[in-house]
Amino acid sequence: MSNVTVFQQDLPDFLKHTEVDEMTKALAGGTQNRRISIRGGRFRLVINGEEVSKTDKPELDVIIAAGRKENSRIFYAKAYNPKEITPPDCWSDDGVTPHAKAENRQADSCANCPQNIAGSGTNGTRACRYQKRLAVVLANDPTNGLFQLTLPSQSIFAKGDMDSMGFDQYAKYVAGNGKSINMVVTRMSFDGDSDVPVLKFRAVGYVNRDQYEAAVEGGNSPEAQRMLSSTVAQVDNVKALPKAQAAPVQAVEPEEPVKRPSKKLEPSEVVEKKRNLSAVLDAWGDDN
Repeated sequence: MSNVTVFQQDLPDFLKHTEVDEMTKALAGGTQNRRISIRGGRFRLVINGEEVSKTDKPELDVIIAAGRKENSRIFYAKAYNPKEITPPDCWSDDGVTPHAKAENRQADSCANCPQNIAGSGTNGTRACRYQKRLAVVLANDPTNGLFQLTLPSQSIFAKGDMDSMGFDQYAKYVAGNGKSINMVVTRMSFDGDSDVPVLKFRAVGYVNRDQYEAAVEGGNSPEAQRMLSSTVAQVDNVKALPKAQAAPVQAVEPEEPVKRPSKKLEPSEVVEKKRNLSAVLDAWGDDN
């Protein structure tokens, strides 16, 4: 039976609602790297490093499929440019040890890192920032797959009221009510009082069956684990620029020393040299 003949047949009933899995996509080289950006206070969908859509609404509903327990850390030596995605100089997936692939590791451990000291960044902040990595599905399109969401530190630790919480506060609130976070639709909204993009979170209802199954399946997938172990630059497949190399120094053969014949001084020249030497010694004595 040929390839063509196989795919012209009707699918068995138990396979009719099965999507192409992540392993097959990876083997076919067609895996899409997807994330949600909050640059400029707008929700933006980015696929393979290209922004494909953005919303004018200040809110976005998602179901959280997976999340890294530890807060990650990230450090850039250069000033932040929101329009440019560049690989970090140093980062840590677990917030404890710099990643082995970091090209400019700042220390052997995050606890002892000079970039983790208050004042190493601007306005008394730390130059190395906390992040929280999540994998989410869109509430209005749960079968569209996973998106990475990276929360900056203010979105993690911010405090708020019952309808507007930072992520840590929100996760504890959901757990305190005896529910799993993938059982509720989470509404993300921008803090209108902040000069930089800061997200607040609240639950707006329980998920339906399709949303729940998509979140559970996605959360257990290798794709989710890859998102939780990748920086934004890695998700966008941005490579570090090669370091500039200094031009090789040309070896120069030293010149042979020239031996000059010694000149025999006349008696009058000897007397003049002694007189000059005495003047120099007298000048040093005067300085002392």
